[in-house]
Parts: sequence; C-alpha cells; structure tokens
Amino acid sequence: GVAQGLAFGADLKVVGVCTLHALAEATGQDKVIAALDARMGELYFAAYEKRDGAWRTVIEPCLCTAQSAPAVAGSGWFGCGSGFALDSPTPTPPPEGEGLKVRYGAQLCGVEAQAVPQAAAIARLAVPEFAQGHAVDAAQALPLYLRDKVALTTRERAAR
Repeated sequence: GVAQGLAFGADLKVVGVCTLHALAEATGQDKVIAALDARMGELYFAAYEKRDGAWRTVIEPCLCTAQSAPAVAGSGWFGCGSGFALDSPTPTPPPEGEGLKVRYGAQLCGVEAQAVPQAAAIARLAVPEFAQGHAVDAAQALPLYLRDKVALTTRERAAR
C-alpha cells in the first residue's frame, strides 16, 4: 500500500498491521469481535482480547459467513465493523436469517457497526512491533489475503 511505497522510497522498514486488529484497537474495548463486509455474502472476521495492556488473538483472521463465524467463549464481547450491519435482509439472506448480532446475542455488550480502522490505532499497534524487532524491509512486506477471488462471475451471480 501507500505506507509500503513511501517506506520503500525512503529505505525504511515496515511492520504489518491487520485491518481487523486495527479495528479492534480503535474501539477502546478489551474483548472485540471485528467483522468487515467482504461482499459475496461473506465476512472478514477475527476476535481479539486485551489483557494487561497487550492484545492476544482469540480467533485468527478468517473469511466466513455469519452462520459459520467461529464461536467465542464467554460474554462481554464488543462487536465492531460493517459485518455487524448485515443483520438486515440482504440480496441473499442467510439461510437461518441470522447475522452476527443475532448469532452472538447475549455475548455482546455492544456493537458499533459503523466503526472503521483509524490511523492512530494502526500506529499504536505498530510501535510495539517495531520495538520488538518485527520490522521488515518494505520490499519484503506482504499483505494478508483472506480471499483471492474478489468477484462472482456472471454465471455465479445469475445462479444466486
């Protein structure tokens, strides 16, 4: 992306920050389910928990549907991201008619479906990664792709 290009030109190192992790950090909550609309009836999904000021990944970033989203243990989870706005009927409603708010129900202490990653959150996550020596040359940095296919063919759209 842009940061990688600027770093490459300036011969600087970079660290990768997952968009879902940045989304979780931006909420200010300690237990976060982050979900972004991946289109095609799917979500980019992850869960994080902050303990003693440090994040741990509870569920690794994955591609799933609302119905196949991994289970989380306990309550007090805060839901964030556009994936939580998909509870209303969509062009292809979930078979069980449930979205993430319904799926996690009482496990959620709140939801902010309009949440987006913030630059300040990315910086807060990047600083300790740099300090721990996890930076790489900009030319070596690779994005994390959860899905290679980004669009349905005309035939696939017609079959839906």
